[in-house]
Amino acid sequence: MKLAELRSMVRLKTLRNDGMAGLVLGVESVPDGLASGLLAGAVEQWWSMLKHKDAPHEQTQSPSV
Repeated sequence: MKLAELRSMVRLKTLRNDGMAGLVLGVESVPDGLASGLLAGAVEQWWSMLKHKDAPHEQTQSPSV
């Protein structure tokens, strides 16, 4: 993209409002991302529990040598 094209896209009259809107949307999307990550971890934990539910229990103590 040429510098002249970039300058024509930026309007000084709306720069402050556009910046504030971008900041608000950026801050607003953080909780969504955190919630998605938390849910992904919860789903992974849930699948792990389901897989090991029917498996025979492992020994809790190591056998003596």
